[in-house]
Amino acid sequence: KQWYQRRVAITAGGFWFNMPAHPGGPSFTPDVCPRNKGLKLFKDNEAHSFGRYGIWVWEFWHPRGNGSCGSTEPAETTMTGFHGWHNLRGIEIENGSGIKMHNFTMHDNWISQVEVRKCKEATFEQGNTKLTDSFVVAKTKSSEGLTLDYQGPETYKCGHGAVIPHTGLFSIHDTEFHDFTECTVFDACGGCRATFIGGFPNEFKGIKYVNSPKKVQFAWAFQAVYRDLDGTLAGAKGGVVVPQNNLLDPSKCTKSDEWSHGAQEGFICQAPVNLVRISWNKPSLEFLMFKRVNFTNEFGTDFSPWVFKRMTHKQGWMATLPVGHTYKMSWDYKYKFTNASYSMKAYYPRDGDWFILKQELKDEPDYIKV
Repeated sequence: KQWYQRRVAITAGGFWFNMPAHPGGPSFTPDVCPRNKGLKLFKDNEAHSFGRYGIWVWEFWHPRGNGSCGSTEPAETTMTGFHGWHNLRGIEIENGSGIKMHNFTMHDNWISQVEVRKCKEATFEQGNTKLTDSFVVAKTKSSEGLTLDYQGPETYKCGHGAVIPHTGLFSIHDTEFHDFTECTVFDACGGCRATFIGGFPNEFKGIKYVNSPKKVQFAWAFQAVYRDLDGTLAGAKGGVVVPQNNLLDPSKCTKSDEWSHGAQEGFICQAPVNLVRISWNKPSLEFLMFKRVNFTNEFGTDFSPWVFKRMTHKQGWMATLPVGHTYKMSWDYKYKFTNASYSMKAYYPRDGDWFILKQELKDEPDYIKV
């Protein structure tokens, strides 16, 4: 384990955590696995005025157990007291779980103050990445007239408060966001290189906004699910914030202008509304490939497009469905069929969550297998 206490200010990047699978060169051994190890101490460090990152975790870091190669149980490592400003990104975690960013002060970073792109192999109960007890500001007087040479002559305006991973499983607790008037507090899809991906849940509690009317930008209907654990995220304790889709219960879900700064409007849904991500591919009938899939419930109809690349179920489909409802599921195909199968999975339902999928078939099947 390592410990760091430094202030850095150079051209490219500050603290770079590049964990190889095993040590390289003359020190190579298959019996040491840096990606499984945590930090002994990372406290009260500062990084400013970088052309790239204050902290950069590239590419994999997933602390496990006691850090040995055989450890599999998710563990947590903590960075505390970090101060990052005037960087392109304050901190970017490309692919990391179990990383706790505690008591961070982040401001005046060009693209994002905090950005996480992937958090995998974890749950909210064990080993997820989180931001806690932190203070995030869009812009201070220190960045008045500030430029980054390779960004052109444009001066600094605003960088997102937290860019949320497109894999979800990210938590923000007890954190303040100040002065997000020119860009949004949250960006819904860190690391997204394509549209129509995402759909995973994230959790929030103890959130405080000061002069921050612009909350999020969503790109499409099933992009993300934000769980409001205590009502401080959006005034919906036990509910969610999601992009607009036609399957939402209008008696529980309403449009919010503060949460509508992207291509898709944002809706606040009061408890007990929750949405669960489903994804599927490999239809046995090849002519179903490339066609969109429609879902209909008592409130309306929405659809999932076929996409070549997804986080799960590549060359397939994905949707986030409000739980507690029955859905008619149908492909955009004019002929009915009977003998069909596909591979589907539901992700991170909570206790008591359920929904029913119905499909209209041409004939009565001999048997149905799940």
